Amino acid sequence: MKRLACLPILLTLWLMGSAQLQLPIRNIGGTDYYYRQVKKGETIYRIAKELGISEADIMTYNPSVADGLKRDQWLFFPVDKFRKEQPTKTSAAKHIHNVKPGETVYGISKTYNITIDELIAANPSLENGLKSGTDIVIPTKNNQKLHTIQKGETLYRIALNNSVTMEDLMSANPGISPSNFKAGETIIIPEPDENLVAAKKQPSTVFIAEKVEKGDTYESIAKQHNTTASQIRETNPDNSTPKKGSYVYVPVSVESDTTEHKSVEDIYNQVHEVDKTKPLKLALILPLGLNDTTCANKEHKLYGDFYGGFLLGLKKHAREKLNLDVTVIDSTVESIYTICGKSAVKNADIIISAYEDDQLDKINRFGEENKIYVVNPFTIKDVSFYENDRCIQLNTPSSYMIDAVRNYVNDRLSKYRIVYIGDVDTEEKPLINKLKEADNIWQTISPDELKPETFRALVPADKQILFVPVQSSMSYLAKIAPSLNTLRKELSEYSFDLLGYPEWTTYKKYHKFFRAMGTYVYTRYCPIELSKDAGRCLDEFENWYNRESTDAIPQMTAYGYDIADYLYTLASQFGNDINAYTQCFEGTHGCFELKRASNWSGFVNSAIYIINYNTTSTEKFIIK
Repeated sequence: MKRLACLPILLTLWLMGSAQLQLPIRNIGGTDYYYRQVKKGETIYRIAKELGISEADIMTYNPSVADGLKRDQWLFFPVDKFRKEQPTKTSAAKHIHNVKPGETVYGISKTYNITIDELIAANPSLENGLKSGTDIVIPTKNNQKLHTIQKGETLYRIALNNSVTMEDLMSANPGISPSNFKAGETIIIPEPDENLVAAKKQPSTVFIAEKVEKGDTYESIAKQHNTTASQIRETNPDNSTPKKGSYVYVPVSVESDTTEHKSVEDIYNQVHEVDKTKPLKLALILPLGLNDTTCANKEHKLYGDFYGGFLLGLKKHAREKLNLDVTVIDSTVESIYTICGKSAVKNADIIISAYEDDQLDKINRFGEENKIYVVNPFTIKDVSFYENDRCIQLNTPSSYMIDAVRNYVNDRLSKYRIVYIGDVDTEEKPLINKLKEADNIWQTISPDELKPETFRALVPADKQILFVPVQSSMSYLAKIAPSLNTLRKELSEYSFDLLGYPEWTTYKKYHKFFRAMGTYVYTRYCPIELSKDAGRCLDEFENWYNRESTDAIPQMTAYGYDIADYLYTLASQFGNDINAYTQCFEGTHGCFELKRASNWSGFVNSAIYIINYNTTSTEKFIIK
């Protein structure tokens, strides 16, 4: 069998997406092709001009014409490449975002790099607040491409469809990992790779002419070209059998060059520089006040407590292999610029920083530029984690706390009627507005209406009652506590409980009242008296450092102990792979469950405690 033309190396390919050929269509192998037969004396130039396409287009899909046109030769063109698109009205690109617990309008705007005004303009209902679980429209800019992962999609397929490498896709979305690629998640699509764009333009199938030799059959020709006899017959419907000396047209698959295949896990490890054999390198930057010989500064004492607890947390694992390399720097001795220039800081995997405000912003930028994670364990209001994928917000933000409480009330306390206690002119806590999104029946009464007969007339006894004061101060609690005690004692037909605020854990003189009322309190930190391990930690601190830990919230010794214990657990299991540690960690004083705000954002701790004071015991629960 003689081949009229070999497959040449295809040069620049022109896909005339704007052309629509006025030709009949033939289905070959499940794909529609325009087809045209060459007439006597025709040239490639004449045919190209007639069809309104380029000569390169003809040669791209019919490489046999490189050896010259033959009378009655068939030419084929894929319909999807030459179908004229109908003009459509252009509109601003938009994306649907499902609001997750803890998210705020500000946070969502920062995550998607748009202004709050742009977000509200696309979602006027946001003027009335943001509710988790709802869908909102994200107006996207021209240079921003978002994609919602569909069921069954793979990382490879998304990368291929968008002409990007899997490495670039993972770099743009640090939250993507072999174990975290879920349908419904949103990812950013980076700019297309020019080489992949060019490769994608190559045709998947071309048509070559084969001169039939004696004994050739469609089956034997198909075998030579790794195609099927049925596809050759579809291409040559007028020839029932190949005849010696004639030409048949064979659809041949074109395999473009591909880079060496790597597994998703290999690419992930490469992008994130995962190395489970080396120690996790920590730089602990604290205002220890080492030059303050009097130790009169309370702030220095607090951070000294934290550092002491951190060392005790490491000491806990002294008999095990400590896969940690820790450098401690006093930020009161050297400037932030000098500190960032130290090799131990520049080469760290994680920086734990006590900086605030503009200095915290500087250290966050330093971490982003040098691919170092920066843990913020103290400041609550910092929101850098929305934009900076290297930020770790360890202190649970208030928005995440109140969303977690709302969900707890909705799921675990749904049988209650909520009674908010507040005066008309009292400004409500953000928690109140969030709780009103729960499914509970609710009403508001004033402190003056907490008299038994008035209360009985206003509030039905059909459900258990969950009182929620609209203010958290001790003075407000002192104002309403006597009335609540009276209701509890005199209205036996009612069942009462109380929901309170984080600072209530410090109101020691009201703990007896809390137990009598069956009080629920939400907090970032487990009270020390509820944790035997925390008590032992404080005793050990006093034994080692010959002084008591400072009384504060958080209790800095126990908090430092927990963070060291947490990081040891991470390093021993996953090395420097922060993404891999997804389970909730409960320490002596704090609990940590880190999750990314988005697949391209930093980490935020979503876990807090519910403390339930009841008549028989005081219990703690982790919610998130």
